[in-house]
Amino acid sequence: MMNKLPFFICLFAIQTILHAQNNPLINLPSLSPNGNTIAFNYQGDIWTMATSGENLKRLTIHESYDTNPLWSSDGKSIAFQSDRYGNNDIFVINSSGGTPVRITYHSANDKLTDFTADNDLYFETSRNYKQVERENEIHVVSANGGTPFRLLNALGFDAKLSPNKNFIAFTRGTCRIEREAYQGPANRDIWLYDIENDNYNQLTTFNGQDLSPQWADNNTIYFQSARSGKYNVHKLNIDNTGQKTGSISQTSSLTKMGLFSFNLSKNGKDMVLVSGDKVWLLHAETNQTTHLSITINSDYRFDPVVSKSFTSNASELEVSPNGKYSALVIRGEIFVTENDTKKK
Repeated sequence: MMNKLPFFICLFAIQTILHAQNNPLINLPSLSPNGNTIAFNYQGDIWTMATSGENLKRLTIHESYDTNPLWSSDGKSIAFQSDRYGNNDIFVINSSGGTPVRITYHSANDKLTDFTADNDLYFETSRNYKQVERENEIHVVSANGGTPFRLLNALGFDAKLSPNKNFIAFTRGTCRIEREAYQGPANRDIWLYDIENDNYNQLTTFNGQDLSPQWADNNTIYFQSARSGKYNVHKLNIDNTGQKTGSISQTSSLTKMGLFSFNLSKNGKDMVLVSGDKVWLLHAETNQTTHLSITINSDYRFDPVVSKSFTSNASELEVSPNGKYSALVIRGEIFVTENDTKKK
């Protein structure tokens, strides 16, 4: 990579039509406690929409990236994470709109994982052990603000509190989630922390990827797994002591493209699933699946065409055989420039 280029390049952004975007690529949808509304990320903002496809609202509009919304138990608030101050912090906004309130202030990235019935926010971060461990620490902070503190001695991801507040389900393992077919020592598994007895129990032992546990009730956990060959939703059961009972069963049946993410409503019955540009609603008890059609009619998020000058950060460079020209790759686009710096 070149550190200094003796010329300037004008780059025009690709124009994206947003006026009537059907089935857009939304990220990390979350269902309201009654299962009637989803919150999701689209183009760096938080939106809400009824599961009927109506009443679309844009809750945030900011030049930074707002994502990963989670509903409070009463449905009145939505927590999300945003890099408005340079790194991901956690914010809370009224579910009907308003000004977000910043909750965390640390320079490390914070990733939201749960909005509990006690009005606490679970999040994963790397504030203390980043130079030692690859896995994140699990912290908690009140949704009203205050000082966060470390929740578990174990490291991990995706922490969620059980409805009876006896257990915390979470994920351990360091393999990237994008490696759907990975099987090996870094694979992710579902673990359980017994709060009263202060002990840990491994719930899944599949040699591949298990992640993102979510509670349907005190004894039922849904999670994302690649054990079917593609990421799908699976279910396991535990007894009152936290021990796994019975066999793990598959809930969703994606075959062409695996699950990107899923979210289980706090009612324990309704799920929203995302795979590519497809969004489905799935009823946990009947396995009935309904495709959710989303149409977003909105103004441009940013100016559709921008002009930028670059003097560095070319990822590839090739000089022509006669030495008069250079071909460069900048931000995935190929440009050709003359090497004679005296020519205007």
